[in-house]
Amino acid sequence: MSQIPALETLSFDSNKPEHRLAFAVGTALLAYGIYTIVAALTSPLRAIPGPFWARFTRLWYLKEVWTHKAHRTNLELHKNHGPIVRIAPNEYSLDDPAACKILYGHGTDFQKGPWYQGSANGAGDYKENTFSERDPKKHAAMRRKGASLYTMSSLLKMEPAVDECIHFVQKHFGSISQNRQAVNLQWWMQCYAFDVIGNITVDKRFGFLDNGTDPFGLIKSLHHFLAYSARIGVIPELHDMCLKIMQLGPTNGFAAVAAFTVKQVKDYLARSEVEGDLMDTGTFMARLMKLHQEKPDVMSETDALNVCLGNVAAGSDTTSMFWGLMRNPEAYAKLRAEIDEKHAKGCEDPLSFADAQSMPYLQAVIKEALRLHPAGSLPLSRVVPDKGATISGQYFPKGTIVGINPWVAGRNADVFGDDPEAFKPERWLVSKEEAQRMDNYMLAFGLGSRTCLGKNIALLEMNKLVPQIVRNYDLSLVDPTMKLETKNVWFVQ
Repeated sequence: MSQIPALETLSFDSNKPEHRLAFAVGTALLAYGIYTIVAALTSPLRAIPGPFWARFTRLWYLKEVWTHKAHRTNLELHKNHGPIVRIAPNEYSLDDPAACKILYGHGTDFQKGPWYQGSANGAGDYKENTFSERDPKKHAAMRRKGASLYTMSSLLKMEPAVDECIHFVQKHFGSISQNRQAVNLQWWMQCYAFDVIGNITVDKRFGFLDNGTDPFGLIKSLHHFLAYSARIGVIPELHDMCLKIMQLGPTNGFAAVAAFTVKQVKDYLARSEVEGDLMDTGTFMARLMKLHQEKPDVMSETDALNVCLGNVAAGSDTTSMFWGLMRNPEAYAKLRAEIDEKHAKGCEDPLSFADAQSMPYLQAVIKEALRLHPAGSLPLSRVVPDKGATISGQYFPKGTIVGINPWVAGRNADVFGDDPEAFKPERWLVSKEEAQRMDNYMLAFGLGSRTCLGKNIALLEMNKLVPQIVRNYDLSLVDPTMKLETKNVWFVQ
């Protein structure tokens, strides 16, 4: 009987290098597969529920992140299995208010997980930032350089820059409302946020609100950066290699954002030499340059540029707030009545931040929007320290990755009531103690020493713009039956 040809092609010849390589690769893959299976079956955490494939590979979680639905899947897992669920080998999602302080409180031993490496920017001056830096000491030193600029008292000096952007929004909305046209509210809110960032950072709007366009492709570049960071964070071992490959193609993602920021800073410095008074404007660049002149060893030019880059790369979106109000006419009417009452007593126009802070229903609306639609909606992963930790009644060995997803936390019925999916600002109009209890499980801006530096910028933007829109315009959905579709690209859109 003649030998089957197909089998001849599978014969192994140890004298051929390509055969030895194939054998080595095959053996390595087999060994890895066996190791993965044995590790999953013998893990002390093997009883924790979760998707079958999540026991053996990070590819299941990568698929959820890649398809922009990780926040919804994460929530369903907790609804079905309780406060602890597996999302990848050795990685677990928690939904427990008591875990917040353990994981994120000041002085915690839990360091950021490897997912954050996906937001590091490769080699050079921009490699790490306050978001990606995992080492607590390095992060603290990095954060101290510009932290004073982000205090609310500092930002309030820039309030006129926000007012200027609000006037542009009202100009366009006035024209749109007269013609009774439909408006892409999310787009305009992004335009507003980026022009505010430009005004307070380099004393110049970026031009988004001129015609409601993205003149530099900045939003698209940021979208690419966020999508890439969220995905590569699941397999951070590939980050450096992927960055090198992407550098061979056209400038995109973070590289484009960095190039844009560098140009804006250079333009600012050139204008300051000509106009001479920009250093007295109180903007980020003005204060950064002053710090650099006084203490160049503390605030280098690179440090100053990194602060500006962090501003440009961050952003806020008030769309979900308006969505909640439009779907709840009673809430819309209550908020408008509160705003009208404030104006009747005499106040600035646009409303000052101080006046906005004194309006309880407005603050409840903002809280409710942040609860239901936090920007970042992937688990804020942390690594269990060397001594291990017991969380939610479960002991986790050192090196285990655990985290709470802000999207999931905001829908915890034990904390926020039996109707956590409902937009209900009234839930915040309770006793100070009860409001604080809920606030303790709000992770929209993170917690502890890792709280988002841009938190106060976002709150300033919201408190200033929302009253102007609600007071002056009757917003309604083009299709009242339409459901809000969300896409999680690290930030939920």
